[in-house]
Amino acid sequence: MSLTLTKTDKDFVYSKVTLMDFKPVSMERVLVSFLARLRNNGNTSTVIRREGVELTIPGLVEEYLNNPELFEGFQEHRDVVLSWFETHLVDIVNRGKKNAALASPRPLHGYVYRFRNAKYSKVYGIDRQLYELLSSAGREGQLALSSLRAFFFPEEDPMTGAATRQASLVDVETETLQYLKDQVKRDTATKDREMNFKPLCYVAPKVLAEDISRLLAYRNHVPRSVMVEYLVTLLGFHLGLYLLRMIHVVPRMVEARGELGLCGHGDRCRCRQSMLVDVAGLPRTSMARLAQQSMQNHIDQIPVFIRANFAARKLEDYAAQLRKTRGLTLESLNDVLRLSHDQFMPDREGYFQNRLGRLLDDQPEDELPPEQHRLLQLATSNMDKYLELIVFERSDYHRKFVQNAIDSFFFKNSASALIVQPSGFGAPRRFVLGGRILEVLLQIMLLKPGGQYGFHTGPLRFTELLDELRERYGIFIDRLPEELGDASVSDHAALRGNIDAMKVRLRELGFYRDLSDASATQFVTPRYTVAKTGRSKGTA
Repeated sequence: MSLTLTKTDKDFVYSKVTLMDFKPVSMERVLVSFLARLRNNGNTSTVIRREGVELTIPGLVEEYLNNPELFEGFQEHRDVVLSWFETHLVDIVNRGKKNAALASPRPLHGYVYRFRNAKYSKVYGIDRQLYELLSSAGREGQLALSSLRAFFFPEEDPMTGAATRQASLVDVETETLQYLKDQVKRDTATKDREMNFKPLCYVAPKVLAEDISRLLAYRNHVPRSVMVEYLVTLLGFHLGLYLLRMIHVVPRMVEARGELGLCGHGDRCRCRQSMLVDVAGLPRTSMARLAQQSMQNHIDQIPVFIRANFAARKLEDYAAQLRKTRGLTLESLNDVLRLSHDQFMPDREGYFQNRLGRLLDDQPEDELPPEQHRLLQLATSNMDKYLELIVFERSDYHRKFVQNAIDSFFFKNSASALIVQPSGFGAPRRFVLGGRILEVLLQIMLLKPGGQYGFHTGPLRFTELLDELRERYGIFIDRLPEELGDASVSDHAALRGNIDAMKVRLRELGFYRDLSDASATQFVTPRYTVAKTGRSKGTA
């Protein structure tokens, strides 16, 4: 028989750790929701649409067919227009089924959030997390936000929001979706921004912001729809990296009881995690086995994180009482974790004794299942007893959702995948390097600061690329991460094969040039040229 837990007992998400719930999501839908916060300085919008506008695919199509002066020739090809919408302009849930429905227009323009169908576009606070990470990145974050506004709202000044004359240098899909922006009566910013969020790592948001600014340097070189796909991939990738950091750093912070220093501005990231990727992506090879071990290190850490996060969240409940009764100021996560020090023990034990008593009201301790009874006997304090019971009841539930969140951020089994998992119950996951995420990271790393556009492209030695992937993102290709131990003879052979597979992938994507077998003559070269001065051009 399970214990009866209240909402307070079950509360898991903790805003001093993360603003997002751990649920699988579509990153394209996250971007659509994020666009409202982008326009409203971190707040969402309350939108009242014009009467008669329906949030259905046929309803949106009718908007265009009823305006022949704007969309000449659409009326004679209704079926073609409907098919075009379904395949290029809108995001559909349950595609191909009877209950298929519109989630939102695709994020080709900033104002598509006005036609987001919230019922089918739940993002669980991930849009808020993304905005606050960028806001915490200082000057780099503000530059990234400004660049995103300029890209998604080309008809508005990115700093003031005032209308500009640079309205329509966009493709036909974006031009079509722009029409929707005026089909609303009112669009009012709400006041739901989390102003006090402080990331547990300040290096990660800065790298995210820098990558966005770099990627947008190519906005005049690639089609707009391709740039949006690049951004969706990049944002998911960085959210996944941040979640991996939290899975490892939160248990260390709880164990240190508030005395663990955080990664500060300008520091080398001390909580960056490592991922050994199988570049060839072939199952049942030595490299696949190593990539599985690397993935498993993170999976094994999830239950540890769940217990630590519960501990921090329940100490926050205790902190809320102390703020009222003692007037204590406990602003940061470390401030709250210091409540586990001995000086608070008598009061803390009394607080959790009450919590434990309410939990056991319907089921006395001696009637608990053997596993729970054993956990209570091993616990040394009322807080530990309370936590053990909560974690026992809820750990499996949260473990599944945390794993699914990692899968969705890393686009499991897709062209952007950093994780693959073969079909079959219990099949092991492993790290790989999907074509799209590899292409995005290459575009970013081949840019250097300076020049007319803020960045300019330049070649990179192959060995420098491997170093940059490892140091900037924790992606290992040519060596084992420290936690996997020393490489054996067979491991070295697998790593050499991984390096060769990387060269093949780069050559297939059009980024690789080798003049000889010497590493000094093996270069990764840009596909597009962003010049320091003068006109930039594509090289592909």
